[in-house]
Amino acid sequence: MKINLGRSLRVLISLLLLLALTTALAFVPLGQWNWLVSLVIAFVMAGLILLFFMKVRYSEPLIALTSAAGFTWLSLLLLLVILDYVSRPWPRW
Repeated sequence: MKINLGRSLRVLISLLLLLALTTALAFVPLGQWNWLVSLVIAFVMAGLILLFFMKVRYSEPLIALTSAAGFTWLSLLLLLVILDYVSRPWPRW
């Protein structure tokens, strides 16, 4: 499989820009939305890594289906953890 250097560099630059955006958002007061924005950026970064650097985009359909199922399962588990955390009555300090 031939490596497309231009595409790899564009994805790498996109990942670095998303990393810089995540770092910049740490200093922006978004209130309770800060974790959600950071989590969305992290999922976009994970998707880019999965599709391009792990070459799932160009692999056989069964491998792509298995990767999508794993990514979906991870997303579901993280969603359940977040819902559990949000739904608990935390004491006020």
